[in-house]
Amino acid sequence: LLSKNNVFCGLPTGSGKTLPQLTAVLFTEGTALVIPPFLTIEKQMCEVLNAWIISYLNLSVYSNPQDIATDLESKSPRIIISSIEKISDRMFQKALINIKLEYVSIDEAQVLDPLTGWVKIRPYNQETWSFLRARFKCPFLLMSATMEEKSLQRIAENLDLERASIKVLFKSPDRKNIYEQRRFISNPVD
Repeated sequence: LLSKNNVFCGLPTGSGKTLPQLTAVLFTEGTALVIPPFLTIEKQMCEVLNAWIISYLNLSVYSNPQDIATDLESKSPRIIISSIEKISDRMFQKALINIKLEYVSIDEAQVLDPLTGWVKIRPYNQETWSFLRARFKCPFLLMSATMEEKSLQRIAENLDLERASIKVLFKSPDRKNIYEQRRFISNPVD
């Protein structure tokens, strides 16, 4: 990631995926955008950043995107936390247009899979990823507890990345029961 490579890191549930997402930026001069999948993880990340005294902005607290520019300048955040809903909003995208990002981190990255992810219930859409890739030209850190190769290939396509450009740091399917249960569903996902 620090060498500007796209990275997938598959770590078991509870093993600390939050740590690399929030600390890699400390080895850079810039800011990272972190997109957690749930409000509970978003809140947990804010608590960790407060405890570690790392400057951050949580876009979920903003109702007016114009206030972000002021806080970006005055707080010089190392981390910007954003729900997918906020980063998909064009007004919030405009508020971030002048910031330089070191990387974009997506927790529970399997939600990006256009076949099996959450694209039908939340705005995990191609337009958002195109904006992030085109505007920031920075690497992606994809985190997940569970990921199959076919899903990672589809995610790479969704992000307009070559699959070969994503370095797999560690991959561990810690939830074997998910793979076993897939055999019994009427419409297999892969």
